This record gives sequence, C-alpha cells and structure tokens, in this order.
Amino acid sequence: MQKILITGSLAYDQLTNFQGVFQDALSAQKSNHLSIAFPVINKQIFFGGCAGNIVYNAKLLEEDFILLGIAGKDFHTYEKWLQKNKINTSHVIRENRDFTSEASVVTDLKSQQITVFYPGAASLAKKHSQKIKQTISRLAPKLVFAHIAPNDRHFMLACIDACRQNKIPYFFDPGQAMSLFSAAELRSITKHAFGLFLNECELGLLSKLLKLNPPQIAQLCTLMIVTLGEKGSDIYFQKKKIHIPSRKPKIVKDPTGCGDAYRAGFLANLASHFPNLTPNILERAGKSGTKLAMACLQSLGTQNHKFHGQSAN
Repeated sequence: MQKILITGSLAYDQLTNFQGVFQDALSAQKSNHLSIAFPVINKQIFFGGCAGNIVYNAKLLEEDFILLGIAGKDFHTYEKWLQKNKINTSHVIRENRDFTSEASVVTDLKSQQITVFYPGAASLAKKHSQKIKQTISRLAPKLVFAHIAPNDRHFMLACIDACRQNKIPYFFDPGQAMSLFSAAELRSITKHAFGLFLNECELGLLSKLLKLNPPQIAQLCTLMIVTLGEKGSDIYFQKKKIHIPSRKPKIVKDPTGCGDAYRAGFLANLASHFPNLTPNILERAGKSGTKLAMACLQSLGTQNHKFHGQSAN
C-alpha cells in the first residue's frame, strides 16, 4: 500500500487569548520604537507542530500518513499521545541536546494570531541531514508523494533533496519558514515541486519576493492551493482557479491548526488518484479539507477535535 510522507515540525503549543484587537493596541503606539505588552488569559498547552497536526488529522480519516520530524529531550509525553492515537513515531529523529520545538500563540477577538516560535531541537537539523535523507530513501519505494511542511531550513532542504534524488513528487509548504529561504531558492524549490501550499498572507509575500502574480506562481508547478480562512480556498490547476467556499461553523473556538487540518483532508483525497488529477478530484479534496478544518476550528488546540463521530482519544 502506497503512503504519504509528512515532514515538518513537532511542537508543544502554548495557546493564550488577548481580549482585544491587535491593531487597536498597535495604533495606540505613539513612538517609532515598538514596545508593547498584550495581557493574555486562558493559558493552555497542547500537542502541535505542522507535521504532527497533519498526521493526527489524517488519522481521523483512518489514513496512516508517515511522520518524519525532529523531537527533543522532552518528547516522551507527546510521543505517548501519538502512540495512543496509533500514530507511528519510529521515524522521528531524537535530539537530546535541546527541547522539542515550542510555539506560543496569542489569538485576539478577531481570531487574528501572533506566534512566537522556539525551534529547539529542530534547529540542530543540519547535524541530522544525512539521516533524514537516508530515511526518505528507504521509504521511497512505498511513497506516492511527500509533503514538506515548515521546519528548520536544513531539515526542509534535506527532505527536498531526498525527494528529488529519489524522484518522489513533493508538495512544498513553506509557511512561517518562508523567510528562511532566498527568492532564488523559493523559485527553484517551487519549480521542482509538484504542488505548493500557501495561505493568503504567504501568497502575498511570495508574490512580492518572486515578482510574480498568483497565476504566474501557479504556473511554476502543477498545483497550487491557497487557503483563505473564512473565505474558503482557491486551487490553481491547469491555468484555472477552482474556488472552494468555506462552511459556517456552529461555534468558533480556536483557529490554530485549521490550515494543517485542511492539508490532511486535501492530501488524503489525492493518494488513490495521484498523479492523474482532475478538477473534480481536486474539488472533492478541497471540500474534504474544509470539513476537517471546520472540525478543528470548533475545538481548542490542534489535536483535540473529532470527525464523523470518531473520538480523538
């Protein structure tokens, strides 16, 4: 059975809420020197990281994605959670010289977020580049494609190199790691990718860096998916744009991880058709991703929601 490889970050998420709107607080600053504090409430710590979130969401769909990431000396609690959810952790690289990555996320009343990310063990990825490549090479015969989610620059480059060397189609998902790459690198990586995942802000940044508009960026690879939050998502394929409308949630609790949930739903719907995709297949994939993202939106944290009556435990 062919599998989907998910590479990226594993992290502990510290989530808090700001009882205001970020722009209002920032506009009150009268100086060119920024010095501001956001008083927050509702501190909670959850399991997260892009790779961990995607694999967890895939499991809700009864899909066994392969997880590859780097974890630190405090990973044991997270690992127990993944194993409890029947997720294989045997390919996770252990780095005991630092802690597992940590994301501190503050959400305001408009569901806008500010994230401070501590890479921890993942920042030592360069040391493990050869092991990362060897792992992907061993897995290559069983892979239909790979998804390169945000992580340390050296980790992502090792994954991309291994995919290219082993002729594994890959989706490039730079996310918050986009600033780690030059414009030339981003262009080259995108040109060699099968697909590209971005949110609306990331698309704007990439357009600025590459000096290309969205349709032009989409022409660099076969497929480009842009998530638009409450406006849905756009799928660029064969010089056309397929719009996937959003769904109205019953309640909004936390937007953290919705993009990862969308990716899991989308990717899970491609495996049996890949690489022979059609607009109809992609539309179904987009709708599946949207449904899973809505389930995540209605739960606090990135790995605490249920789907189709399944338990997250």
